[in-house]
Amino acid sequence: MKKESFLKGTVILIAANAVSKILGAVLKIPLTYILGEEGMAIYQTAFSVYIMLLSFVISGLPFAISKYISEALTLDRPGNIRFAVRFSMLLMSVFGLLLSAAMFFGADFFALAMKDPKAGPAVRAISPAIFFVAVGAVYKSCYQGYSHMIPTAVSQVLESFFKLIVGYSLAAWFASFSISHSSAAAIFGVTAGEAFATLILFLLYIPYRRDTAGKRRESRRRAIISGILSVAVPMTVTSIISGSLSLLETSVIRTSLTEIRFSTSAADAFLRQYSRYTHLFDGLQSAKKLSFDGARWLFGAYTGYAGTVFNLPIGILASFGVSVLPVVTRCLTLKDYNRLNSCITSALKIILAVSAPCAVFLAVFSEQILFLLFKNTASASLLSLMAPCLILITTTQFIVSVQYSAGNILSPFYFGMVGLFVKILLSYVLIRIPELNITGVIIASFVSESAQLLLNSASLRRRQGIGFAPLSSVLGIAAASVIMCITARALYRPMCEMLNNGIFGFIAAAVLSLPVYIAAVFGLGALKKEEIIQLAH
Repeated sequence: MKKESFLKGTVILIAANAVSKILGAVLKIPLTYILGEEGMAIYQTAFSVYIMLLSFVISGLPFAISKYISEALTLDRPGNIRFAVRFSMLLMSVFGLLLSAAMFFGADFFALAMKDPKAGPAVRAISPAIFFVAVGAVYKSCYQGYSHMIPTAVSQVLESFFKLIVGYSLAAWFASFSISHSSAAAIFGVTAGEAFATLILFLLYIPYRRDTAGKRRESRRRAIISGILSVAVPMTVTSIISGSLSLLETSVIRTSLTEIRFSTSAADAFLRQYSRYTHLFDGLQSAKKLSFDGARWLFGAYTGYAGTVFNLPIGILASFGVSVLPVVTRCLTLKDYNRLNSCITSALKIILAVSAPCAVFLAVFSEQILFLLFKNTASASLLSLMAPCLILITTTQFIVSVQYSAGNILSPFYFGMVGLFVKILLSYVLIRIPELNITGVIIASFVSESAQLLLNSASLRRRQGIGFAPLSSVLGIAAASVIMCITARALYRPMCEMLNNGIFGFIAAAVLSLPVYIAAVFGLGALKKEEIIQLAH
């Protein structure tokens, strides 16, 4: 089967991720109307538990099988692939089933650990999804090893569509029930979507299974298993530790919000910002602290609204990290270090060129974006403050993926631990400052992500000899982003008046400023046509 180029595979996944994220946002928009901030906080709490446990499944073995298949294809050893996939499927099925059971029967424990007792039913509703993701991850890993991104893209889009239909239908059906059960009904859409996607992935894998049928296994079983587990085990262990710390982080945030002690002036400032959106803070002046429901509302505004928008481009740009594994593996196996260096540097420039304008738009047009999606602007200031982290996170994600692909597992883990400890400690301290409250998490995130980017960039240069994107490119992309922002701001009002609609005016201004940005990026020499062509081959 013919391989896809790095750029083609990335574009396919970006398009699929964009459609999936849009469909996800389409689900989240009506959910916010049905569930409100409190329901979205419960939804997000259950989803955080799911993501933590899911990270134990999808971090190690799927990556290891992709890497092994890519190496086997490069060395022309297709006979090893069939056994490798069978072994991985058995292991992932057992692992996924155990974690799903642990999440289902331990739902109340996880809900209490997250400081939200109402989240128990929602945790149970999403727990079976872990098993389906574990099985589906094996198929996705196989496609990734082959450098074929279309099957994964198809499954992602269909999964999101199915999740949208089931999640919204159940949320609407259970809207009259308690907020705990309506949130559980809504999040069950994730389980249904993952089950459907796994079925699609299985059907799409049939030609690959035929392709390896009858091929002689060139290596001993023990050697194949050892090759896979040598990568999978350390990645899984590191993921378990980092996932546990992420759960601790959420618990610290929720606890810290209830322990803020407001002065009269700080309470006045807080009420000026949020009181028009909810009545949960009406007793703040007398109590001088947030109620449990008030803290849940604030956490829901941060994660359910600002966080949802913020994570859209991050999820889409993660496609670069998925597509880079076969490229790095192939170059290292063939010892083609020059191509490796040039491809990674060019890809870094493209990531910066995409993430920078996204961050600028989130910062400048946060209110318009939130109103367009949710008809709710309570989180606008939070989204604006979060925007710069977008560039740091997407760049770090890619650099970590390169290091993992090169077999450097431990360094990114250590750097991630440093970042998490910094974030948890700073969040604990900053949230308790009344004037900062939930924005303390954002400041802590910025410091944490900056540290991780610096450490991972230095490690990439030291181990693989690959430097960061040149300063001239970084400055050129920054300048082009500013030019685009100025253009969009200048066009926004005239477009609103011309179209007699604020939403359409914002969309028109954004679309019209995009060609200006592209022209500025290439005109300033931040990105060259040759670099795009190189990644397309």
